[in-house]
Amino acid sequence: MDILLEIIKYTLPGLLVVWVTYLMLSSHFKNQMEMKQLELQKQRMDNRLPVRLQAYERLVLFLERIAPGMLISRLRVDGMSASDLQFAMITAMRAELEHNITQQIYVSDEVWIRIKAVNEEMISTINRIASDLPPEASAKDLSHRIYQYLAGTSDILPTEHVILSLKREMRELLN
Repeated sequence: MDILLEIIKYTLPGLLVVWVTYLMLSSHFKNQMEMKQLELQKQRMDNRLPVRLQAYERLVLFLERIAPGMLISRLRVDGMSASDLQFAMITAMRAELEHNITQQIYVSDEVWIRIKAVNEEMISTINRIASDLPPEASAKDLSHRIYQYLAGTSDILPTEHVILSLKREMRELLN
């Protein structure tokens, strides 16, 4: 019986030390794994941020490029008819949207829907203004009517509203 007590007296503290060591090491390794996962997640976020910011920049550029004033200054040529300018503007707007369509994966669904809607709204506005002109109207006449329309609206352009939305979303991303 004395031998059994002696064995227990030496074995029990040894087992207790092994058990505490196991708990400490497993906790340490678990913390190390969590730290590595957090580090990888941070690294992934750091890699994605520049790409997302570039997408916001591209979409702002897109919206600026489809603004009627910018389109007219880029596309109007002397001697061009109103229908030719109308066609060139609408074609350019659709091409710009198509060129930037992949950027939708980097912005919220709400903002992308607004971008598509403003593109269609601008096309509709150009078509409506052009339909009020006589068939023999020149590109200069269409340009003049578009500028009159823009000057007559007291609100900011729809493209500018969406640019403000993009800026807000980008600021939220950075905070």
